[in-house]
Amino acid sequence: MGVAVLFWTATTSASEPLQIESQGSFVVGGTVQQQPGAFDALHPAQPDGQSCHGDHVYAFYQMPVSARPLPIVMMWHGAGQSSRSWETTADGREGFQNLFLRLRATELVTQ
Repeated sequence: MGVAVLFWTATTSASEPLQIESQGSFVVGGTVQQQPGAFDALHPAQPDGQSCHGDHVYAFYQMPVSARPLPIVMMWHGAGQSSRSWETTADGREGFQNLFLRLRATELVTQ
C-alpha cells in the first residue's frame, strides 16, 4: 500500500506548489584527525597531510503547513552517498525529501 501511495504522490501532486511552514538544518558534534605531513595531489592515497572528519551529524528538516503530529524522524543514506541523495533524482525529478514531505502533508494516507 505504501508504494502505491508514494507512486500516486510522485505522479499527481508534484506539480502543485509545496507549502513549507519551516525548514532548516544544524550540525552536532564532530572530531577531526589530522595526519602529519603535506598532502600530495599526485599521490592521493597517501595519508600524509590528510584529515578525517567523523563523529558528527548533519540534520536537515522541513515541516509542511498543517503537519501531522508524528514526524518522519530519519532518512539514512548509504553506500558512501551523502544526504544530498534524497534531494532529487539523477534526471531532475523531485527526490524523496519532497515526496515524503508531501506524503506527510496529505490526508490521503491514514495512520
